[in-house]
Amino acid sequence: MSPQESFKNILKKLDKRCKITFAGTLGIGFFAHFFILVNVIQNSDNINCSPFSAGAGISSGRWGLELINRGWHRIWGVYNIPFFNALLALIVVSCAAYLIVWLFDEKNIVNCILIGGIMIAFPSITSMMFYSFTAPYYGLAICFSVIAVCLYKQFQFGFIISAICIAISMGIYQAYLPLTITLFVLFLLTECIRKEWGIIETLKKGIKSVSTILLGIIFYYVFLKFFLWYYDASLASYKGIDSMGKIEWKTLPALLKKMISNCILLYKNDYYSIAITTIVHHAIFVLMCGTLLFLIIYLILQKSNIGNIVSVLILGVFLMIAADSIEIMCPDNSYNVKYCLMMYGMSGLFIAPVILYEVYPEKGMTQICEKIKLGGEWLVTISITLIIINFVWQSNGNYMAGYYTTEQTVSYFQTLVTRIKSTEGYSPELPISFVGDFYDDESFSNIWTETPFWYGGHMPELINCYSTDKLMMNYLGYSYIPATEDEKKRAELKAKDMPNYPQDGSIKIIDGVIVVKRG
Repeated sequence: MSPQESFKNILKKLDKRCKITFAGTLGIGFFAHFFILVNVIQNSDNINCSPFSAGAGISSGRWGLELINRGWHRIWGVYNIPFFNALLALIVVSCAAYLIVWLFDEKNIVNCILIGGIMIAFPSITSMMFYSFTAPYYGLAICFSVIAVCLYKQFQFGFIISAICIAISMGIYQAYLPLTITLFVLFLLTECIRKEWGIIETLKKGIKSVSTILLGIIFYYVFLKFFLWYYDASLASYKGIDSMGKIEWKTLPALLKKMISNCILLYKNDYYSIAITTIVHHAIFVLMCGTLLFLIIYLILQKSNIGNIVSVLILGVFLMIAADSIEIMCPDNSYNVKYCLMMYGMSGLFIAPVILYEVYPEKGMTQICEKIKLGGEWLVTISITLIIINFVWQSNGNYMAGYYTTEQTVSYFQTLVTRIKSTEGYSPELPISFVGDFYDDESFSNIWTETPFWYGGHMPELINCYSTDKLMMNYLGYSYIPATEDEKKRAELKAKDMPNYPQDGSIKIIDGVIVVKRG
């Protein structure tokens, strides 16, 4: 059999849902992310990881990322190639979208596309794309999160393999655990509705699901301890990685209340850039009210047992807790600890209404329920479509902001390098000392700071990021000799009376050291 015939046979074996979900998701993905596929857009980490690197591994608790990085490096080399990396990430997330369609046995083709659209255009994916050096690996972590729940569903003892998949997903990026938990709760909710579970049966299944998740977390920490020992490394304190999940039990009730509130108030709050426009606010409000109303009316009119009604409502509450469980993993609310990239678990709240309307069987449904369901399906379709369009708009706005920020930053340092080289007595053999913590330049202006496009980042502070030396080297081809600690101390003392850059006299050669006085 020829390769062509083999390929045709594979395509024939794939069901219609698979083809449409994958193609629809990838298509929406191109609309949302094409700009970053064909442009180089930077943030501080991306600059630091160019031209090669997959980012922090073991020290950030990401042992899975470390293993992939080392393996990939031997086979191909780990390079930050935006087009290739972003395209691979889109393909992997599209595969994850189909797995979710399979998991919930979604047969409605329109709904398949809506699920894929939410998954690929969600703000967290856009935020992920700004970290192009690690985007495909994070996409793989998403895929493992979904696979974990699929294995749990498919096999009697699938919880063991499921737990391993959870551990791998966390080992690549810990912040996708909320997605896993959300999918577990949503799966329980759909099964509870389909099979009309009472409280006892729901509790049994819930305990099994929780046990699987806890086992996955245990596996993650066991592997983490092993690799920390093997590589003789320790966890960094960056963004609270070394204290992840450590909370005071007395604060848990307030934390749970906050998590539920964050989900309920999505219709009016900009929660980590998930809902930044009025369109999304209104669409979310319609989704929330419509879905809740339908659930209540259906359960009452169909004369469902009290145990089933209570179970459904409780699981609905747990769905919100699961979606925002990053608050438990990372309870620190200090600046820049949590950001849009970590919020992918919230995507489950947008997927849930699409799935729930399909779950309720039309057989035996009263006429009133049929009409309510039909109306609800139209509301969901229109609302989710508007949300996806808005997410696509947000993505492109963020990419545009990031593009101009990158261009402005490169231009800024081009001027700086030119002025350094133009300093009287300049020699490339002279060391350079940058005095001051940041460039306090009133003439520098980034108009994109006045827009809502920030989660990737418009980042006016990019001129003050930690990786500006890499920027000058990789973008401008300018490599300099950094001053020693003693030379830096002497430069700081003698630069006190110098004006700040870019004023005249802000760059001088003092005792054989080029001194650049920042703010």
